[in-house]
Amino acid sequence: MQDFDGGDYKQDWEDAIDSLVALEAAFKFKDSRKSISTTSRPDAVGAWIKSARKDSIPKDIKGTEPMTFGNAVLEWWNAAQPEWRGLMEEDLTEGGWPREVQGQWGKLRCPGVNGMYSMIACMRWWGMLSCQAEKTPGNLWKMALEDMVWVMDTMAAGEEEPPTKKTPRRYSI
Repeated sequence: MQDFDGGDYKQDWEDAIDSLVALEAAFKFKDSRKSISTTSRPDAVGAWIKSARKDSIPKDIKGTEPMTFGNAVLEWWNAAQPEWRGLMEEDLTEGGWPREVQGQWGKLRCPGVNGMYSMIACMRWWGMLSCQAEKTPGNLWKMALEDMVWVMDTMAAGEEEPPTKKTPRRYSI
């Protein structure tokens, strides 16, 4: 993710990378077999995974209109949200995902490369496409990235709490 610096939003991009690293550290850098929901996931993500994540930008999206890919990322981000946080499709370009935790994180709580790493990779590709076409990712990109940072920071803070110890069951024979 080093060949994209965020353009005019360099600090926002660096904050996102820092938040991703902090989240993975909170997960103790575990890699899970679980993945963020694939519902509405851009096809480029599957192709990127099949290519062992070696392309800096998947061939499938080179030359794609930035907003076409951006809208696909927003749809995936929204589909991955827990029920208490999702938006109506017509509200996606306005953003406004709730910033108050009202339940469990569900499939967003997924350590490793199949979790937020893949979502941030999509933000990178969207940013790269935007920079190639317009020289800046734009406010919608920034809004989505800021929301992802909030989610990662909030999940990381929750992971730092010690887990509740369960009392071992005692079986009588």
